[in-house]
Amino acid sequence: MAANTLKKLLRESNINGIEPEFIFAHRVPSPYREHVQDKIVILLTDVMTEFEEFGSNQPHSRVNTVQIQFFYPLDYPDEPEDIENTVLMYAFKNGWCPGVSLGSVLDPETHSPYSTYQLNQTKAL
Repeated sequence: MAANTLKKLLRESNINGIEPEFIFAHRVPSPYREHVQDKIVILLTDVMTEFEEFGSNQPHSRVNTVQIQFFYPLDYPDEPEDIENTVLMYAFKNGWCPGVSLGSVLDPETHSPYSTYQLNQTKAL
């Protein structure tokens, strides 16, 4: 799954401000959910797969889309865009392409801010 691939890449990135053990694919395990209010937590989810570059009625590439959500502590002192841009640029430099930004909102339960993006990765078949 593409979300696991991106999780592995980001965990190896050594990006300042991101703790590798708080990057998750598909769900945030229960023991870590309480940390959403005091750490930056990144959640990666597979969104869709498209097949492209058809020839002889067969696809020759597969585009995987992964949603990346950045959950911030309530008292996060910096500009969220700074960390988001750093993470996104790292992904872009490693074969991921920009998709869409779905904006920033507040989590209704924790009232913590979070931002959502989608990234694409194309692979030849």
